[in-house]
Amino acid sequence: MEEADRESRRAWLWVLAAALLLAVISLLTNLNTQAELEGKADTWLAIRGSLSKIANAGTLWAGIGVLAGWLVQRPLAAALAGIAATAVAIFGHYGLGIALGVFDGQVWADNRIWVLAPVIVGAPLGVIGALARRPGLVGLLAGLVVPFGALTEPWVGGRWPWLGNAILPAPQRISDAVCAIVLTIFGLSLGSLVIRRNRRQGQAVALSGFCAQRERGHSGVVERTLWGRRKDNL
Repeated sequence: MEEADRESRRAWLWVLAAALLLAVISLLTNLNTQAELEGKADTWLAIRGSLSKIANAGTLWAGIGVLAGWLVQRPLAAALAGIAATAVAIFGHYGLGIALGVFDGQVWADNRIWVLAPVIVGAPLGVIGALARRPGLVGLLAGLVVPFGALTEPWVGGRWPWLGNAILPAPQRISDAVCAIVLTIFGLSLGSLVIRRNRRQGQAVALSGFCAQRERGHSGVVERTLWGRRKDNL
């Protein structure tokens, strides 16, 4: 029991740490330098822009709720973890921005949809994360939610160069392309891991069922043999 409590606390610490890390990185990569604003640091603008678009991708922000549910595992706790993770990430992001003078108090009203997001989508995302641990079709579909988001976001968001605006400055076009490539690689890699894991789980379940059936069959043979001997002795 104590070991289970320790594992639960450790999972919750990972949830909060991951959410805070996303909040901090997504804000810091949004900060412009004076040289960028003056057009004197296009190389750094492309690098920072790439990091900013990756850190602020919808896939990562939804994924933090899914990751929380995955770590906590149990459905009810996973739902709460999804709410907590998305809330910490969003409120941490805007709260840090206010503390650094990047945002003012109006940011909460201007981004009310994001502020309400933990209540609306946090719990479902957490449950999806918990379900992703299960074998079978349910686990496979839940596990592929984040990879699917990563693969589709560059297309929906127009990140690929041929989908974007050709008159945009070069740093912005480069950062769009980098973000699209990173999300695509991430989606393909994670999707492959999910499929392989689900296949191994299915094989393990099938093997377990076979062994259990074989054990029951063996027990039946032993019982019949003992009964036969007993009958002979009578």
